[in-house]
Amino acid sequence: MLQIINVRGLWVLLLLNGYLLSPLLLFDAGLLPGLEMNLEPLLLFNLAASVIGLLLIHSLVEKPFLLHILLLPFYITTAIDLFLVVFYQSRLSASYLLILSGEIAELPELLSSFTTPIILSVLGVSAIWLGGLYGIVDLHWRISHRTRLALALLLICAYGVAAARQMHTYDYGVELAAYDILVHDRSAPAGILPQGYIAWKQYRQAREFLATRKSFRFDAQTDDPKDTIYVLVIGESARPDHWTLQGYRRDTTPRIAANDAVIWFPDATTQSALTRVSVPAMLSLAPITEFDRILSEASILRAFSEVGLKSWWLSTQEVSQFGGHIHVLAEEATTRKYFERQLDAALFNEIKRLLAGPASNGGLVIMHGRGSHFTFRNRYPREFAIWDDNLGNQSRRDFLVNSYDNSLRYTDSILADTIELIESMEKPAVLLYVSDHGENLLDDERGLFGHNIGTEQDVRTTQFFWASHSWRERHPERWALIQSNANLPVSTAHLAHSLLDIAGIQVTGLDAARSWAGSDFKATDRRPFRLNGKIRYFESPATRNGVSYRPD
Repeated sequence: MLQIINVRGLWVLLLLNGYLLSPLLLFDAGLLPGLEMNLEPLLLFNLAASVIGLLLIHSLVEKPFLLHILLLPFYITTAIDLFLVVFYQSRLSASYLLILSGEIAELPELLSSFTTPIILSVLGVSAIWLGGLYGIVDLHWRISHRTRLALALLLICAYGVAAARQMHTYDYGVELAAYDILVHDRSAPAGILPQGYIAWKQYRQAREFLATRKSFRFDAQTDDPKDTIYVLVIGESARPDHWTLQGYRRDTTPRIAANDAVIWFPDATTQSALTRVSVPAMLSLAPITEFDRILSEASILRAFSEVGLKSWWLSTQEVSQFGGHIHVLAEEATTRKYFERQLDAALFNEIKRLLAGPASNGGLVIMHGRGSHFTFRNRYPREFAIWDDNLGNQSRRDFLVNSYDNSLRYTDSILADTIELIESMEKPAVLLYVSDHGENLLDDERGLFGHNIGTEQDVRTTQFFWASHSWRERHPERWALIQSNANLPVSTAHLAHSLLDIAGIQVTGLDAARSWAGSDFKATDRRPFRLNGKIRYFESPATRNGVSYRPD
């Protein structure tokens, strides 16, 4: 039974709860100008969990006045969430909690840059909270136990349905599906609790080698000018045989294929078909056969920092156990910025802003996108649905291939826009694109789908190099060497050595034989990769005599 007194107080209460829901409505539902609604099932889950959760906690009290006094911490976190939505186009997530925890010393300087918005926010939140409390002081009700139970069951069902979907879609077990729901729980206002847990768990897992990484030094030196713009784009699940440059039957990447300043690497492999292993490995000088070194030694971002070059880490990927310790690499950049669950256009918009300001005089920008990560259909806007991505019209494989190819067409657009932007600056600049791994797409009778399986489809990866006209004029010999070496077998194990070589940065541990940008490059067709804790070796089909393994 529901008994309500004071209708005006009820309207005030609705406004208060609207404030608590506002980050979800403005960002995830796309109500803020400049943002688009992303109709993923997880948006519906977060909306349902938020509304049902608020109804449930209100049903447990007779006087909402007392409840909203206790909700003061959530009013504050909502204000921070709104701040990130407006100024950073992102939500308050584990990513930003880790950034704040790692940069406490720099927090006063950051806050001083937003003095006026912070003062207005404090005044606004105070007015909303105090005024709201005054408006609901006389509001009370009595809600039956049956209604409370129904709301509790609805909330449990919302989480249960979301977990069941993840289990079905990604073939997760119960525990992994539950963790995945925590990762994606951005409900308002309580989503800060699971995000705080994820941040704490990631920090604990990384703590054992954080101190070692922080004290690590490359003793880096360079005599090269520091005016070059270096852009590293880390792709996601992009297999090369679906790119136009590799002779694919579809024109998936027409703009990159038409660029004469693009050097294509037709025989590139990853060191792991798992993002959380592949990304740290490609940014380390250590080989995949020494994975402990990859975790305990700093990435090449530290080398750029040691010679006075700033770095920026931009990402549309989330911080979670699925990303492993990638967030630790990001901490080695001068600046980090996350655009979680946004399309990769957010990365282009941000690098456009950087190149108009702090990065215009040189430095390293890393763009870590979602690329062709499953679910493929959610990785591109509707105007890039070039091939039919309606499951009801075709077989599952055709649907997967069509939506996958559409995601590559969108990647082509983001990369081409970025290259055109950099070229228009008429400055020395390079862009290196490397995908973390490939993807299986039900290619044969085995019916394999996804990655981290160890097939040719997920171990082969996509790589190309582009340089501006100014850079090519300054480094004609280097350009010729890269062109010459591009057709040789390469691996993501060569990336860190090659990028430092291109930048003219000398460090302890740099191996000229592992740099395809130099004359001493030693290519080998037998390339190691890590699969489920073991080292295996990839060889091209023409020379393969079997696959060998050994434990780490």
